[in-house]
Amino acid sequence: MRWEKLIMVAVACCVLLLPLRCFSAEGEQESKPVAKVGEQAPDIELKSVDGKQVKLSDVLRDEKTKVIVLNFLSIGCPYSQKLEPLICRLFDERQKDGLVVIGIVKEFGNPEAVKAYMERMKIKYAVLLDEGLKVFRQVYGAPNTPTLFIINKHGKLLGKYIGLLGETDEEYYKFLNDAITAAAEGKELPPAPEKLRGKG
Repeated sequence: MRWEKLIMVAVACCVLLLPLRCFSAEGEQESKPVAKVGEQAPDIELKSVDGKQVKLSDVLRDEKTKVIVLNFLSIGCPYSQKLEPLICRLFDERQKDGLVVIGIVKEFGNPEAVKAYMERMKIKYAVLLDEGLKVFRQVYGAPNTPTLFIINKHGKLLGKYIGLLGETDEEYYKFLNDAITAAAEGKELPPAPEKLRGKG
């Protein structure tokens, strides 16, 4: 009789815990990033530092857009700061070729500090505030800064690059420049530099 009671208690516990386990698994599944290289880039709509709504799908509809680089950054990350001049240089040189750069900043709650950072770094492209870091964590899965995503004019996600790569700034700049050219021409992206100099 004693064993029967123990078995009944064990079964009851399993029944009670089962919904909790299902809920946990469901939550884990929902938290996984949906952006995958080789598939369509998830659409996003965020407010810029200037208060404008920016939607990725609207940018893709523009006939001038050939390649989009999403730059997930943090104004307090030294590696984001180190990468920024390369991104700004690319934007200045390749904007005429249809390059669009969109920054998504971690410090969504401090737009004034972000504006000061943009002014100091001479950033001319749109920087968006990701309130709650939902796009960072759940949509694109950018665990570190800087993280770059390259998207072609059809909205296909071609590459994801975490951290400051390359032996030198010039090596990483050359890779990114070549990758943008390949994406614009519908070709396979070149291999990324193996050296990781750091990530935030």
